[in-house]
Amino acid sequence: CALPIYTTPKFDVFDIVYKHNNYGYRDEDFIKNKPADLLTLGCSHTYGVGLPIEKTWPSLLSQDLNVTMHNLGVSGDSAIGQVHRAFWYFENVGVPKKIAALFPLQRMLLMAVPEKNLPFNPSFYSINKTFFENKNFKNDIK
Repeated sequence: CALPIYTTPKFDVFDIVYKHNNYGYRDEDFIKNKPADLLTLGCSHTYGVGLPIEKTWPSLLSQDLNVTMHNLGVSGDSAIGQVHRAFWYFENVGVPKKIAALFPLQRMLLMAVPEKNLPFNPSFYSINKTFFENKNFKNDIK
């Protein structure tokens, strides 16, 4: 019986340059009162670790929609961190027309609190409703 011959798959090899703007994000400089049409939020997937900037999902989406884009992706960021970054952007740059966010499930757990009388275990977590029930939060997102 002949064994199958395995070949090494071909991978694209990129020269990756990580340039950051005036606020430390992997994007062009932000200018006050000049928000992009699209604001993207997320973790390393949004930041584009291991990819040239033009191959990241925010860049591809903005090209596909033919809109300007600002990327607030930060490696390891949590969902709550992304919400705070969005509000920072609204106050310091302006309000975009659209927002696209990537919230990986494991990052959602960072926004959770343990139930009373249960041992520390992520499987016993529930989403913290207090944040979403906050009156100011509800008014801000309208």
